[in-house]
Amino acid sequence: MRILVVTNLYPPQVRGGYEIECHDAVEHLRRSHDVEVLTSGGAGPAREPGVHRTLPIVEESRAGVVKAPLATVRARRVVTDVLARHRPDLVFLWNGAGIPYSAVHALLASGHPIAVRVCEQWIGGLFVDDMFARYLSGAQRDAHPVWSGLVRGLNRLPGYRIAPHRPVAAAVSWNSEFLRGAVRLPPMLTAVLEDVTHPVTEASTSLVGCERRPDPADPQLLFVGRLSAEKGVDVAIRAVAELRRRGTTARLQVVGGGEARFVEGLRALARRESVDDLVHLTGPLSGPDLRAEVTRASVWVVPSIWDEPAGMVALEAALARVPLVASRVGGIPELLRDEAEALLFERGSVAGCADALARALAGDADGAARADRAFARAHAIAADYPRRIEEFVAAAATSMT
Repeated sequence: MRILVVTNLYPPQVRGGYEIECHDAVEHLRRSHDVEVLTSGGAGPAREPGVHRTLPIVEESRAGVVKAPLATVRARRVVTDVLARHRPDLVFLWNGAGIPYSAVHALLASGHPIAVRVCEQWIGGLFVDDMFARYLSGAQRDAHPVWSGLVRGLNRLPGYRIAPHRPVAAAVSWNSEFLRGAVRLPPMLTAVLEDVTHPVTEASTSLVGCERRPDPADPQLLFVGRLSAEKGVDVAIRAVAELRRRGTTARLQVVGGGEARFVEGLRALARRESVDDLVHLTGPLSGPDLRAEVTRASVWVVPSIWDEPAGMVALEAALARVPLVASRVGGIPELLRDEAEALLFERGSVAGCADALARALAGDADGAARADRAFARAHAIAADYPRRIEEFVAAAATSMT
């Protein structure tokens, strides 16, 4: 089968697990299919067979609005050219956030069978969040009337002519039941097939068999992820301070990168909470360096304050057999159940996080059993993922022919 995968970022451009999962799925599908990738420009290998980094991306900003008309024309031209050259049997749209809607519109209007993999909430704003198409209805709040009129005028030209409400059939694969229930498909998409497949990557499965050597005399907590407000690292830092006030000392290793100002803010918070001696920000780590941190970890903490659709890092903790403490948000309770495979606490609760960490650090038999059950569940998800993606692609292609 000829498959065209379309996504806004593609490794080595990575913001999170979504991009890595897409890459791994492409590599798996290439074993039995002819797969081309259409993605955004930027850093990448000089020669990438089957990867086209020609899609423009429009960021949410005033400058993005100004650049949107030109990006809209360019995106449509890029998609039209790639479709004509590759002639896919299936178009597989992954992360469409930031891609001009004209590109998505061209895909939907092409007549090719359409499959969509949804791992975040972007699809709910497919039309209304676009920097150009959002002005077509005239309902955009605070829009300058002259700019709105200009956009509607441009849309009459041959390079535009976006019709966002024309219905198109598609097969949709969600990464969690939570996301499927929380996000409404836009009016232009009609799901003829829906599937829920929990996400996993090869980087996640590489943690299987990681030898663990936590030191009970010097317990270490581990956070791994992007350093941004929604990930709740501040909750974990405050929980470390709360544990110290209760007489329990535990170090927190914060693995991940973020904007310099935000990272410095985390360091300042640790100083204010008098735990700067216990909080260590390592920056991004991978491979042997990450495994070394996992080896020493007594507990893995996922303190997110936003609705993680399916927190892949929770599965990584389970695959590494590290006891998990996580916030009860989004799809996390669906992946690993409270008390059965993890200890969950309420969103943003420092006391709740500290309570759960204290229980996990106690290292009782219940904790060991939870870690075993978590591993079994995560391992089953990881083992099943390639088959489910393959079956979804096959079903998507046949459901619209």
